[in-house]
Amino acid sequence: MWSFLFFIGMIILAFMVSRNNYKKRSLTLMDNLQSFTEYLKDTYYSLSIPHQENFMNSLTEKDKSYFQLLITDKITYKLNTWTISQHMIKQEEFMIDLKKYKKQ
Repeated sequence: MWSFLFFIGMIILAFMVSRNNYKKRSLTLMDNLQSFTEYLKDTYYSLSIPHQENFMNSLTEKDKSYFQLLITDKITYKLNTWTISQHMIKQEEFMIDLKKYKKQ
C-alpha cells in the first residue's frame, strides 16, 4: 500500500517538474524569437527601398502577409513550444532570403 502511494507521489512530482520545465523552455524560446524578430526587422530596414520592394515581391501572398505582421509588430505568439518553433523556422527562411538581397 505504501509503495503504491509513494509511486503515485513520484508521478505527481515528476509531472509538476516537467510542467515547470516546459513553461521555462517556452519562455526562453519566446525571448529568442522576439530577439530574432527584432534582428529580422533591422535587417529588412537596412536594405535600400528597391531591395525591400524586390524582397516583398518575391514572397508569396501568405508569406507577404505574415512578414507584414512581423514588421508592424501585430503578430501574437502562443506560448507553445511547437508553435514558437514553427515561427522560428519561418523567420529563418525570411532571413536567408533577406541576406541574399543584402549582398546585392
